[in-house]
Amino acid sequence: MFTRKIHRNGSTVYWILQWEVCERLEINQVWFFVSVNCTRTLLAIILLTLQCWRRLYDTNFVSVFGKNSKMHLGHYILGFLHYTACVLTILGGASNFSMTYPSKPVLQWVDLNVMDLFATYLFLWAWWHQYKVTVILANLRKDGEGKFSVETALLSHWWYQEKFEDYPRNRKIIFPCIY
Repeated sequence: MFTRKIHRNGSTVYWILQWEVCERLEINQVWFFVSVNCTRTLLAIILLTLQCWRRLYDTNFVSVFGKNSKMHLGHYILGFLHYTACVLTILGGASNFSMTYPSKPVLQWVDLNVMDLFATYLFLWAWWHQYKVTVILANLRKDGEGKFSVETALLSHWWYQEKFEDYPRNRKIIFPCIY
């Protein structure tokens, strides 16, 4: 029989997962450390919440949908599971969810390092550009009925032909190889 020596500095979720891996692979020792502090966890939850609120705003006030368009139930369930899994993953790696966490969690912004700040900046940059793309795509549906605006595609095509000499003259605009 194998003896297991598991360091429980990790969270409950990771501890259970590594125990299962040990059982299935018959490994006698696992060393696992989680270095996510409470401040990083809070930052990740704030950024995820910001993303969820922005996507809700995009869906309700920016995007243009067709009058008869419907969302497939499978896509809805997949989206729900995605965001649920994101939250569980963030909380699962948090040290305050550890089985042996010694004291009350302390939130200190000085716990964040340069990599955390860079990752936050990168997230916010991508977050803003995703919003801009959503606005651009919504503006392509100028008729308000959710139909793709052919006029916009034609105008863009003609503008490219006018501004760029090496733009292919025989390029198809709407349907590749057809029109």
